[in-house]
Amino acid sequence: MLTPTILCRRLAVIPAVLLIGVGCGRDRYEAAEVSTHVELICPGDPSGICDFADDTTLWVGSSAIAITPTRYETWTDVDENSEYQPGVDQFHDCGGDRLCPEDEGYPGADEGEGNGSFDALWLAGFQVGRPMQDVADDLWARATVITQGETSIGIVSVDLVGFFYDEVLRVREAARSELGLDHVVVSSTHVHEAPDTMGIWGSNLARSGINPDFMSQVHLGIQDALREAQTNAVPAAVNIGAYSIDDALWDGSGVNNVNIDTRPPHIVDRTIRTARFTVEATGEPLASWINFANHPEGAGSSNLHATSDFAHTLRTTVEQGASQGPLGPLTGHDGPATYFQGACGGMMTPLRTDTIDLDGSLYSTNELAKAYAVGRVTGYHALQSMESDTRVTAPLLRFRTKQLFVPVENRGYHLLLNLGVIDRQGYHYDEDSLIDERNQPDLLTEVSVIELGDLSILTLPGELLPELAIGGYDGSNTGPLQELYDPDDPYAPQISEAPEGPYLEDLMSGSVRMILGLANDEIGYFIPDYNYRLDEANPFIEEAPGEHYEETNSTGPSATNLIVGTASELLEFSPPER
Repeated sequence: MLTPTILCRRLAVIPAVLLIGVGCGRDRYEAAEVSTHVELICPGDPSGICDFADDTTLWVGSSAIAITPTRYETWTDVDENSEYQPGVDQFHDCGGDRLCPEDEGYPGADEGEGNGSFDALWLAGFQVGRPMQDVADDLWARATVITQGETSIGIVSVDLVGFFYDEVLRVREAARSELGLDHVVVSSTHVHEAPDTMGIWGSNLARSGINPDFMSQVHLGIQDALREAQTNAVPAAVNIGAYSIDDALWDGSGVNNVNIDTRPPHIVDRTIRTARFTVEATGEPLASWINFANHPEGAGSSNLHATSDFAHTLRTTVEQGASQGPLGPLTGHDGPATYFQGACGGMMTPLRTDTIDLDGSLYSTNELAKAYAVGRVTGYHALQSMESDTRVTAPLLRFRTKQLFVPVENRGYHLLLNLGVIDRQGYHYDEDSLIDERNQPDLLTEVSVIELGDLSILTLPGELLPELAIGGYDGSNTGPLQELYDPDDPYAPQISEAPEGPYLEDLMSGSVRMILGLANDEIGYFIPDYNYRLDEANPFIEEAPGEHYEETNSTGPSATNLIVGTASELLEFSPPER
């Protein structure tokens, strides 16, 4: 049987005037039409990897593969300060299986046992020197593979603090050679209680916290997740929705029940966006996506258990449903639920919230129980979004990507790069000289746009302040428990200098618009120019007066305009007609 694509290729030798009504078009764009605007565009990339096809059947598969570490040594926090101090705290030199000769079921000595070295996994996201003691819940690589015609994409969410672009490129190379995928997006949930995958949370500031065995486990888990998702793919339908948390809920705390903005102007994105994939023939659930901006750090800096934080109970609530809540019970949706981080910069966090759980319990102390409550509440609101979602009638799959270079202007990052604590490729600098203000490397990174009918997705390689996505300088996006800013604060932001729209979400197409933060990279915070302040005496190392922590964890003042500008150009680019 001839497929429409094969038929069109065989008819390509016939004069075009004779093919009117056959439904044929060209296979791909000419390089001159798109190469200055994109690195990759599908369908129709000039390379021929994802030619146009007339078959619009949407194939979707999903999977969830645990990437929870199993081999590590544990310890006793003698002084209970959640930081390992040699000579004070006690590590158990029992090897990766954590079994010593006196333990029941001891199988004999394993690698690392009795070597006098603390073979720890270092938790990322808060202070350095925080070794993992045990596991509270699993960490995951959750994948969705979508194929239409000759175009295929894998979208993965990993429970990690961040995953550098160099690592993503390795993932893509393996996925293309082994699975034939045209493109892969890897988005980190930015959880603050998983092993370090960026290097900057080791035993001390001068030591990388990366464990090569765990990194290998992550890569294998991502590939297994993509392979399983591709194998599971079936013809599918997609429903999309959005729910904005009502200010009147949770005794009037609204979105501030789970999320507080710690930096003025206090602007939060109260909207939870969802996508729900089902088997086209039967309506059986396949997978669901939840996109919301909030730091998964509710367990707090004293937590020593590996956990996916609120993402854990968010996903289980969506999968299993909720037995109670503001609207009463809500039905869950089987199939892997995947949480995608949003524009979480600025900073979107549950750390300072008083969170009312679905059963009315109140959690104010930063601990695992609070993180789980934040997840259940957020999952409930995601189910509300799915209760009123709508089917995408023409789910045409398209995506385009653009690479860019971002200079590393941060002096603190210069030191970490010189020490090898941060280990990633730099460009356009003298590799034989120390990195400093006169010898700054550029980082290669990427933004991308994915469209699935009325669902539009923008991926960004770090933590965008939400005001750059949705505006809100008039107070319209401020939570009910906060004010936009304190006018009596001598360091208050100069709102009159804030950028006017259109903002990124305004440039996106479709009725539901998702921003995936920490997608394909993590290069820090993206802060608007008008509110970017550095300490005069010790820039990047010390915070400027007021609330300017985010500058110390940014690549520098150039990053925001480069990222937002590239994203805007990519969103505004209209591919030629086929």
